[in-house]
Amino acid sequence: TPIGFAFAADSQKLAAWLVAAQDACGGDIGHELSAERLAADIRAVAIDVQQMATEAGLGSHAAVPSLQAACAHWLGERMRKDEQCSDWAARPLSAEQMRYAATDSSMCLRVLQAMEADSGESRSHIRDW
Repeated sequence: TPIGFAFAADSQKLAAWLVAAQDACGGDIGHELSAERLAADIRAVAIDVQQMATEAGLGSHAAVPSLQAACAHWLGERMRKDEQCSDWAARPLSAEQMRYAATDSSMCLRVLQAMEADSGESRSHIRDW
């Protein structure tokens, strides 16, 4: 199950990448894929931690909660976001960017586990890692 925070844009990027990969393989990996349809299918099965945080009451009427706010609320930790606005299109990624991406991903999973522990309900079926 895909797990993300504000996953809609990521699902579009992932779908576009999968369609491009299929095209690069000559279309031999199954039926013809539409990026829009694939993105919708990904969103349908994904767990969006931001949406769960909003449903749990974090955020305001005008704004959805950030991962940083969710970390502070459920983990009591401050998350550094120094690399968030760096140039992610540049290759190779810097060591700082890779560390940021790994931390961002792991925090999302930790917040989800804390939210599930609070609610007593597991939507992700993830194990302790």
